[in-house]
Amino acid sequence: MNIKERSLLSEDETEIYCNLNRLMPEGVVVFVKVKLSEFLTPTAEYGTELFYHDFLELNNLTAPFLLFDVMNKKACKVITFINESKKKTTNELSKILEICQIPLIEVGSIAELYTLNFFEKKLSIK
Repeated sequence: MNIKERSLLSEDETEIYCNLNRLMPEGVVVFVKVKLSEFLTPTAEYGTELFYHDFLELNNLTAPFLLFDVMNKKACKVITFINESKKKTTNELSKILEICQIPLIEVGSIAELYTLNFFEKKLSIK
């Protein structure tokens, strides 16, 4: 078998990943390039043709940057970098995430990451 290693992240993706890690509150981790089928599953009965069809649709889409809440053990947001060539994929991703009530955040630049409020701080009044 002839194989070679390839880069997991482009330079831009690496920079976005590093910046996202700096911006995340404690308990939220950043995962990159996660197939939707890793954290979403079809509601159709397992083994049916509909389940298989929906699974393939989920498996064909990737969350570029997935924010995962460790305490609640669930995906809380997906971040994608706006790119004209990936607009169709982003629209499909948006539709599926909307069904699951997972916000999709589209950013146009790394600087824009610093202008976003990813998580509302909850104040506890005693």
